Amino acid sequence: MTRTVWYFRDIDTNSMAMPYDYIGGSYVRFGHQSLPDVPAGEMKSSAVQLGRFLGMMLGWGRFDGKQVLDSSTVVQMTTIQDPAGVGLAWHQDHVGDYEVWDHTGGWNGMSTWIGFSQAENTGAVVLCNMTGVHGSILGVIAPALLDLVAGVEDGTRAEARRPAILPAVVRNTINLQSTVALFSPAGRRVTRLKPGVNDLRLLAPGVYFAAEGTGRNEVRVRKVILTR
Repeated sequence: MTRTVWYFRDIDTNSMAMPYDYIGGSYVRFGHQSLPDVPAGEMKSSAVQLGRFLGMMLGWGRFDGKQVLDSSTVVQMTTIQDPAGVGLAWHQDHVGDYEVWDHTGGWNGMSTWIGFSQAENTGAVVLCNMTGVHGSILGVIAPALLDLVAGVEDGTRAEARRPAILPAVVRNTINLQSTVALFSPAGRRVTRLKPGVNDLRLLAPGVYFAAEGTGRNEVRVRKVILTR
């Protein structure tokens, strides 16, 4: 991953996509920005470079004939270390029909996702130069990419579990039929709701966006209002 760096001084910014936001009906350029906590969001890479990292994870630490990480390290990284479904660097999630380990990122003018399915032996990378579009990434783009690289044809997952039916207004708890990702209006993933009864009393009342569904043709992103 020789073109993956932390600092602007180590890369030609002309090779980087310009970050944008959509404000007042117009696209606004953010420009390239830095953060003081470098490891938390300053890595600069590409889908091709990050794809090599995914290949290493799917190879249980081995890639291009070399053992990059010990296989036991990969096992630890993909073992739940926290009740919220957090491993080491990775978060256990459901995207479309796939159970994945993934990692999302976001900043001014950037929305990113990287994830892989060990069961399907496949993964995908989505890098978008727009703020707050994780609903579209997780609800539409990532499932379609995983279907594509897994060789899934339209309709072949027709018997997959049905998408949850979310009401427009929710109070305190909600009973779901399938997994739903809940996002803030800014596009930040707030939580992942699981099938069954979910207690929402720890969430602040307000407007959220829910990405529900299990396949490329079933995904819906809709607004949900949480009240007390």
